[in-house]
This record gives sequence, C-alpha cells and structure tokens, in this order.
Amino acid sequence: MIDTTAPPLFVKQFSTPFDVPHDFSSPTNFSPPIGHDFVGIVINAPEKVMFDPHADGSDQDGFAHIPVSMTYRFSHAFLKNIAGPTVHHMTVVAVPVKAGKPYSSTLQMDEAAPYKPDGRPQPTQEELESRSSKGYFTFNLAAMLNLPKEEATYHVHVTLEKYQSNVITIALKKKGK
Repeated sequence: MIDTTAPPLFVKQFSTPFDVPHDFSSPTNFSPPIGHDFVGIVINAPEKVMFDPHADGSDQDGFAHIPVSMTYRFSHAFLKNIAGPTVHHMTVVAVPVKAGKPYSSTLQMDEAAPYKPDGRPQPTQEELESRSSKGYFTFNLAAMLNLPKEEATYHVHVTLEKYQSNVITIALKKKGK
C-alpha cells in the first residue's frame, strides 16, 4: 500500500499532554506513533488525571481535561464511503472498571459543516486500494462524554466501523488525595 501522506513536517510541541487543546487535529509530540504499514487507530492518554472537586465544571470543557491523543491511517478504498472528516464518524467509548454504564459519543464537533463533494474526477478502485491517509486528533474525554465529576477508572477505546483502537486505562482522581 502506498502511503500518500508525507511524514508530518510540523509536529506541535507541548510541555504536557494537558496543554494540547480539545479538538486539536495536527500531530503533537504526544501523538501515538504508528508503523508505515499500520492500518487502524491508536490512542494514548495520561494514566492518571487529577481534577478539582470544587470546580463547577460549567464551561464547555467539562470539569477535567482528559487529553486523549489519536493517530490513525486508513486506505482510501475504506474511506471512500465516509463523507466528511474521518474523525466525525469515530466513536469513543469509556467503560467504568467498577460496575456502571459505559459512556460513548461520536467525535463529531457540533459546529462541523456537512461535507460536500468537490466534483473532481474520482480515482479507480485500484488507486484507492493502493493509497492511504494518516490523521491526528486530540480531544478532551471529560467534555466529549460528559463524564460524571467523581473518581473513577475507565477503559477507553475508539472505533470506526470494523476498526477498534487499543484499549487504554485512565484513572480520574480528586486533587489533594
């Protein structure tokens, strides 16, 4: 498979993963690496996230910033039936380690404009199968899933149709404990 994406020319450097803003769609120094032939989704996040139990959490970013960084690559043949940005069709799932209901949501941003084809000639199926695209995305898990403001440990993964990322574990702890 030919990877039509060049290595990122610009990798945004952040001091910590917590400095990466929600809905950031460029490579960072915290984006998970993938091999040249890898197809699918890889995610990572800090294993432990502290939150202020006294914060009101009334802003759109939620009560805590839980940065989940993702790198993905798919063939153009797979992507041809996905209209619009790939991440808008992905689903993030957080399953509490202790009994409880799982939380899930698509990664589509509310203000995202619908995708409109541009009318350019379409490549052949063979061309689509021989090419791939790579992307990056970082999001705030607490804001995306409206997680409850309580200590918990979650197993987190991202899916897109037949693809599922690795599963990561994130412990949410109150500051001062």
